[in-house]
Amino acid sequence: MRTIELTDRELDLLMEALHSRIAEVRSSSSSLSPEMADLIEELDDLAIDLRAERAGHFDGWRDSPPPAALAFIDAGIDGREALKERRREAFADSDVRTGSMAAERRRLRGSDKS
Repeated sequence: MRTIELTDRELDLLMEALHSRIAEVRSSSSSLSPEMADLIEELDDLAIDLRAERAGHFDGWRDSPPPAALAFIDAGIDGREALKERRREAFADSDVRTGSMAAERRRLRGSDKS
């Protein structure tokens, strides 16, 4: 795959040429052959990709969540774990189940090893 840099004007010219070619292929015959239909689809996909590039949709904004989102997720996880621990402490001497039984088994297995 090659990467080239284009100005906005060059992108506009390419999109215009693609749309002209699509219109030319469509008008060339009353019924499109499968090959021509494939060509139109490829040209249209390229035009859509160029339009998205022009709008800035490929600038890496989906590569990783922003730090604020990660902090928000971490705060939720920490809060949920703290709540589970408080429940464990509050109901330690009762038969009320708090949290995941699998997590409780892992916790007990961990304390057996020490």
